[in-house]
Amino acid sequence: AEQYEAAIHQFNERNPYHHFARGQVAFTAKNLVLAKELFLSALRLKKAEPDFYMALAKVYAAMGDESRAEELRQKAQVVLVSDEAIYRPSSEKLRLIDSSGIVGKGRAGTTISMDRFDNQSW
Repeated sequence: AEQYEAAIHQFNERNPYHHFARGQVAFTAKNLVLAKELFLSALRLKKAEPDFYMALAKVYAAMGDESRAEELRQKAQVVLVSDEAIYRPSSEKLRLIDSSGIVGKGRAGTTISMDRFDNQSW
């Protein structure tokens, strides 16, 4: 049992979302110092998470440091925008392979009906 507990502890220490969740609990309990520490830990483990910056911004705002809170909000926006660019569907036509194996052209978001695949004699 100790072996499993140690493994869980080690996993949690490397998991930014664990630190983030604990930070949210601390923030709700109005323990701003602990919340700040935990949100900073989450950010050290994963810098590209806008929610972490926003949570830390709320802590700084609650502590009265609106200037630092605004910096963090802006950083969250920058991270969010860069993530959106990654996941934005292409407006260019995409090449799709239809059920007959012929390469066709379609737009992002085009789907191929599964019944066309189910009726094939593979």
